[in-house]
Amino acid sequence: MKLGYYLSIILIFSAFIGRSQSTEGSIEYQITTKMLNSDLTIIQDVDLFPGSYLNIYFTKNKNRLELNLEKGFLITLIADYSLNKGIRLFSSKETKLALECSAGEAKLDQKSKEGQKVILKEETKEILGYTCKKAIILSDTSETVYWYTDKVKFDFSGVDLVTSKLPGFPMEFTTYSNGMLMTFSAINITEFVKNQDEIFSIIPPEGYIVTDEETLKKGSKNNKDVR
Repeated sequence: MKLGYYLSIILIFSAFIGRSQSTEGSIEYQITTKMLNSDLTIIQDVDLFPGSYLNIYFTKNKNRLELNLEKGFLITLIADYSLNKGIRLFSSKETKLALECSAGEAKLDQKSKEGQKVILKEETKEILGYTCKKAIILSDTSETVYWYTDKVKFDFSGVDLVTSKLPGFPMEFTTYSNGMLMTFSAINITEFVKNQDEIFSIIPPEGYIVTDEETLKKGSKNNKDVR
């Protein structure tokens, strides 16, 4: 898989900024992916990227997101809002790149949230022991199904995850993007973060090449051109 493909995959996210009592913790989502055709009919009923995950760690004024959609390729975004600094890390079998940035830039890109419609359902299901309700968020170009709970109280200040229109914390959500159906299911939640100095470090790790936005975009374009 090429870097440009992954940079486009993370565009499926829009803003979710939670406010609550707990200011430290982590959540792990397992990701399953299926290829669809234009009529939203599954044409490949297998997980395209087994072992994929999204991990989120947060503490006061700091957060870290790890997105892995294929073994050997990892996108890591770390922000320290107390210093207004962040770092974006791209690791693959071929290369390791680090891009230093502001805290506000160390997050998943957003699509426009204009014109979203929220449909709340009475359906429920259990996820990790929490009773979750169903919500559907519609826009001009997509439909996302969420299962949310109001019992998880995390402060995700600065973390872009799903949508601010959701009336609770997302334990599971399914969305369609780039011909792919992606489901994110919470499989583990903690209210602490170990090794915080390492987890939230914004210093480029050893072995990473420090680059800039222009070089990264140029590499992404070249990858697309050779596909």
